[in-house]
Amino acid sequence: MDYIIRHAKESDIEQIQRIEEESFPSPFSNKQILLLYSDYKEIFFVAEKDSEILGYIVGIKSFRKITIATIAVKEEYRREGIAAKLMRHFIKKARTITQTLELQARISNKPAIFFYEEAGFTCEGILHRYYPDKEDAILYRRSLR
Repeated sequence: MDYIIRHAKESDIEQIQRIEEESFPSPFSNKQILLLYSDYKEIFFVAEKDSEILGYIVGIKSFRKITIATIAVKEEYRREGIAAKLMRHFIKKARTITQTLELQARISNKPAIFFYEEAGFTCEGILHRYYPDKEDAILYRRSLR
């Protein structure tokens, strides 16, 4: 499948929000996604084909690291390597900014856990009752050195 990875645009937010809502039990709100876009647009990327957003990834930059806030692919395009390509692109860009990536994954989300470990992230611990529904999260880190 032919698609491109590019920086997100404000006009993408509506499609991103729909993917976010179909992908997560506690999705970011439209307001939160707009805030991520306005604060971190340099590390907010989408996969696009024919004006359709297939997936996205965005991070939150802090002093010593970037935390991947969310990554998701539209349901009908999952298992086609889009998330992996988004992650590789994100890591390449993040290397110019920081030395460490971090993210959290629901302890019950086995596909995400496998994906992050395949992408070179290692478990750093458990964040108890991390999510709004009180589910634990696994804290992952990856060095970019």
